[in-house]
Amino acid sequence: MNGSTVVILGAGASKPYGLPLGRELRDLVLKIPTHDPTTKLLKRFNISDEDFKNFKADLQTSASPTVDAFLEKRPSWMKIGKIATAIALDGKEKEEKLFPPNQPKDHWYEALWHSLQCASWSALKKKKVRVITFNYDRTLECYLCGVIENNFKISRSKAAGWLSEEFVIHPHGTLGEYKGERLHWLSMDRKDEYSRIKEALRSIVVVSEANPKTLAFSKSRSLLKQAETGVFLGFGFNKQNMTRLGFPGLCYEIPHLSVYASHRGIHKDDWQRICLNYFEAPFMSKQTWPSLSKIISKFISKSG
Repeated sequence: MNGSTVVILGAGASKPYGLPLGRELRDLVLKIPTHDPTTKLLKRFNISDEDFKNFKADLQTSASPTVDAFLEKRPSWMKIGKIATAIALDGKEKEEKLFPPNQPKDHWYEALWHSLQCASWSALKKKKVRVITFNYDRTLECYLCGVIENNFKISRSKAAGWLSEEFVIHPHGTLGEYKGERLHWLSMDRKDEYSRIKEALRSIVVVSEANPKTLAFSKSRSLLKQAETGVFLGFGFNKQNMTRLGFPGLCYEIPHLSVYASHRGIHKDDWQRICLNYFEAPFMSKQTWPSLSKIISKFISKSG
């Protein structure tokens, strides 16, 4: 134990910044038009109009709550499903939603920064806080690059290097490598849609194909084993994801690990089951916070 805090992010953590939840992403995929210019884009990935229409029809009537859940049962659609996911998320990272005056009401990125804030760049790098995110977006990195540059006069590229190497882990990949660019530079100002989608496909992984032996998952489990506190934000507690992180075994191996979580949108009975299955205790169901920002402010400030 080194007194550190590990924050684990699910789709609900990116929702305040304009990214979709699982069901919303499914619906965005279903709304992708099957005519130009999408048709031309799909053809560059060797996908016919008919195949894409069949994929959408199958997803629509599958009763699957998310694209991930659908692809787990229908792996034959994996290629088209991942391309459709990348298309649906393309352009959803909006830098203007990260800073005033368009910041979200529950601006937990800002709460995280205030909890981390210290006198110097070197002091920041010594903070015992790390983030594991199952989200593809890079909005957290973009926000932190902006405030680090402003407060410490450190270049965005240098800040991004530290964030990707030390601070943030993406076990399921990202929409593309982030080197500190402004988000609008990553869209139409710098790359055409085909190049953006192709870059995302090199990285993103859906739940059913994720490999627990990857470096990202190994680093994630290592961080949790050394941590004193784990904080889940906007997380869905998918069984495969929890197993790959090492739960519930971690609770037996590391009795000092205290775990807290947001659980908005999770039914009371489901939440009790999650607590008992993964954390061996129903106490978490009694812990409630009005916002993600409040959770961050409460637990991150305790980390050195």
